[in-house]
Amino acid sequence: MGLESLPPTAYIAIGVLLVANILIYKFVLKGSEKKVSEFMTSPVVTVPPSATVKEASQIMNEKKISCVVVESDGKPVGILTERDINRLFAEGKSDGTAVEEVMSKPVIFTGVDANIEYVVRTMIQNGIRRVPVIKDGKLVGIVTESDIVRQMPDLIPRVKKTMGWDYVDPRVAREMEEWFEKNKGKTWEEMEKLFPEWYRTLEERNMVREGERLKVYEIAKREFEKRQGA
Repeated sequence: MGLESLPPTAYIAIGVLLVANILIYKFVLKGSEKKVSEFMTSPVVTVPPSATVKEASQIMNEKKISCVVVESDGKPVGILTERDINRLFAEGKSDGTAVEEVMSKPVIFTGVDANIEYVVRTMIQNGIRRVPVIKDGKLVGIVTESDIVRQMPDLIPRVKKTMGWDYVDPRVAREMEEWFEKNKGKTWEEMEKLFPEWYRTLEERNMVREGERLKVYEIAKREFEKRQGA
């Protein structure tokens, strides 16, 4: 049977299907085809491992950035963030400390032609917000969570959803509510210090699976911040 013998309703159905496929490609799959090179910031602000935290902080303030990549022989060996610096001071250490003693490492990096959705998954799984980009073994850029959100605000939430990142066992949700209530009045910084012990109780009661710690942490932080804003 040829196309000419199809009833009019069949043509309508075919048209609807074609439009649906176009929309799915444009709004759902298109983002998955984008490369890291379309999102990354380049050139990268770097410091050598021997630089002091004070020197790195001055550069970050001048450039108005929240991190610097620690580079050695053209390759990223660490990342120094504002959080790393705050931790240094919290431990009572001097800003004369070399960045190699404070930086976050090992570094998870990616290539310029990597699929951006793959990089987002890597960021979520490892709890990181910045990924250096290399080409031919050399540092050429950095892609951050902010870079991705600025260009594709729906990408990270969508990837989290496909990974089941927004779901938590109802038993854990109830425990979380009780944990919040028990520690009412505390800041997230205080709750963050209590999280490891609380999470251990979930593990002991078999309420969480292996590898769910970061997911539960993210959900707890999000729900806590919602409460604060209510």
